[in-house]
Amino acid sequence: MDFVSDQLTDGRRFRVLTVVDDCTRECLALIADTSLSGARVARELATLFEARGKPITVVSDNGTEFTSNAILTFADDRKIDWHYIAPGKPTQNAFIESFNGRLRDELLNETLFTSLNHARATLAAWRKDYNTERPHSRLGWQTPAEFAQAFTPQPGLTLRNPQSSAPAPVAQPTKKWQNSNSESCSRWIKVGGNVRFPAIISTEEFDRVARQLASRNPKSQPPRITTGSVLLTGIVKCSRCGGGMTTTTGKSGKYRYYSCMTKIRCGETACKGMRVPMSQADTKVIEAMKEILSENRIHEVIRRREDAANIEKTDVKRLLTERTAELQEAEAELGRLYQAVSKGAIDPEDQVFIACQSGIDLRRQRARSAIEVLKRRLPAETYLETERVARLVQEAKNIVTSDEPNLKKRALSNILDYVEIDERKITIVTSAKRLTHIVTTGPDQLRSVPTFVREWRRRWACRPTFSSI
Repeated sequence: MDFVSDQLTDGRRFRVLTVVDDCTRECLALIADTSLSGARVARELATLFEARGKPITVVSDNGTEFTSNAILTFADDRKIDWHYIAPGKPTQNAFIESFNGRLRDELLNETLFTSLNHARATLAAWRKDYNTERPHSRLGWQTPAEFAQAFTPQPGLTLRNPQSSAPAPVAQPTKKWQNSNSESCSRWIKVGGNVRFPAIISTEEFDRVARQLASRNPKSQPPRITTGSVLLTGIVKCSRCGGGMTTTTGKSGKYRYYSCMTKIRCGETACKGMRVPMSQADTKVIEAMKEILSENRIHEVIRRREDAANIEKTDVKRLLTERTAELQEAEAELGRLYQAVSKGAIDPEDQVFIACQSGIDLRRQRARSAIEVLKRRLPAETYLETERVARLVQEAKNIVTSDEPNLKKRALSNILDYVEIDERKITIVTSAKRLTHIVTTGPDQLRSVPTFVREWRRRWACRPTFSSI
């Protein structure tokens, strides 16, 4: 058994279940329909078995219809040996594949089917001609129907090749080499539940390694940033082109520099390039971070952010009030309109009423969508305590002055947006939003690995719809 597919003149697709007797070469069924599930196949086979008798073996591929629960239950209830060919080996079911090719070449490719009934009638006529009028060379030039009438079945015989419905090869297959790992499972010893095995490593060491692996997971941080020895990896930029900078060496690796990646890849036509000694740049950035990390400076930056957030909140609240008023007005108009209909003053089938109702409903939906967008735009309330800022500053200074390069890199990646290097100066850029997040989450945020994976939207669709405000 197998499936072939085709389409009608109106573009609709349909499938044909083909069933062939490998012994007599008869086409037993051509079932055409737009959908052929496993349950439908089981029903068609049950009807066919009632007319032809139950076969010993059924051969098919591993399609979802043939491996469904309906087919498995059907074969188990009727005690049928259902043989599945190996995946990607259609030659193991060669008879049906040859039949499908002949069916497509002679009928499907040559006929335009206008409807499903037309396809079923044409397939039935072709099946009758194939079984009763066409001689077959492998059957002694008899038609499949004539051969089936003269054929005497011999029960008890099995396939010469159990792995396929095709004839077995003449030469015997060679024995495959087996290694010692493929020995019988009887050599394994079953261990009871009371046997205790000594630990390979201690629990503390296992937890430490697990935390280290989690912090170096490529899904949360590129490996070059986590394990590399370069302090400014991923945040240093060239001031001329804005591109990233990479590490170059001189004197056989004795000296190391930050060099413009754009010039290295594209040449001087893209950027004249920038080359700065790594040790000098790292030292300048660390000294600048010591001056930047002061309580007064962080308080000032966060205060400016709060002022901007308050201004934005005022604007958003004003727009929210306006849209709420529009929503209430639209609902009131819609209520008056329905009240007029209930009193009989307006015919609900009137086109003017339908157009007016649609317009008011559209205004109401737009107002609701705008209110949802504005509510999401409302900035969250932030309460920053002086003690939190002090703890952050002290923790950041301890990390920056420590001797652990990986810890320094994590802190810089969490605090700074980027570092821009020029011939005469180094510009350190950060944002009030980033500092506020670190202060609110706590000093432990400095030791975390910043992710470079895009975050998914929460509480609404991944592809939200935006409306005019």
